[in-house]
Amino acid sequence: IHPARIEETVEKATREVEQKIKADGERAVNNAVTMLTLMGVLFMILGLIFLKPLALLFGATENILPYAMEYGRVIVIGLPFFIVSVGLNSILRADGSPQVSMTSMLAGAVFNVIFDPVLIYVAHWGVTGAAIATSIGYVIPTIVGTICFFSSIASRCCTSSAPVGT
Repeated sequence: IHPARIEETVEKATREVEQKIKADGERAVNNAVTMLTLMGVLFMILGLIFLKPLALLFGATENILPYAMEYGRVIVIGLPFFIVSVGLNSILRADGSPQVSMTSMLAGAVFNVIFDPVLIYVAHWGVTGAAIATSIGYVIPTIVGTICFFSSIASRCCTSSAPVGT
């Protein structure tokens, strides 16, 4: 057996294993995002159905209950984005992109901090404005994570040499 033939065979086997690992990784990421989305929608539906009993369970009084319902309704609607963003950020970190994960979470938090007072006091939306700013703060990391894994710019977004979702 010629050494060049052995090397060629090993390289071919290595490429096949790498392709299988990449395909398995892509499938795992897609399954995870699908499950995160479904669980987020399920929790949103359950949260909307049981919002009042939950608010009372957590100690809302008759005076606070209207505000808790107003805030909770918007927050629960944003719950799918929160759940997906947490999952995507975990995947980003595991893929070797902790900077992207941190930046996306930081962007959402900064948006929330800046737009809370804007929507509460400038737009006069009160508790609803605070909830909207918080929910949009969940959307930002979800968008960043989605772009990183499921678009043509993933190789420029993620720091690892082979992003899982591309």
